[in-house]
Amino acid sequence: MTLSEYLKKIDGVLSSQEQQAWLERLEKRTMEGFQLFASAGEDGRLKISDNFRDRVRTEEIKAWYSEPHGDSLFQGTSISSLTIPYKTSNPIEFNTVFQLEEEIA
Repeated sequence: MTLSEYLKKIDGVLSSQEQQAWLERLEKRTMEGFQLFASAGEDGRLKISDNFRDRVRTEEIKAWYSEPHGDSLFQGTSISSLTIPYKTSNPIEFNTVFQLEEEIA
């Protein structure tokens, strides 16, 4: 089973009134956040970005891989509990968990 096949099976859940109302609220609040961020001056945007990076920590980075076991949805290796602070001047670009491990090692 591919991911798209799996998602088609749960389409009824995704199109329910309750789910649609939740999605509309999420989209509205997200747009309000984008507008607030865009209206902040350059210093404000830098402060917001710095606060976000300081407060949000990644517990796990999970990658969707192909289906190594045939008809299964396989969620690949995860890197758990990155506890050592790590700062970069540029975003880390990676295509595999191995590349990420090498970058932060």
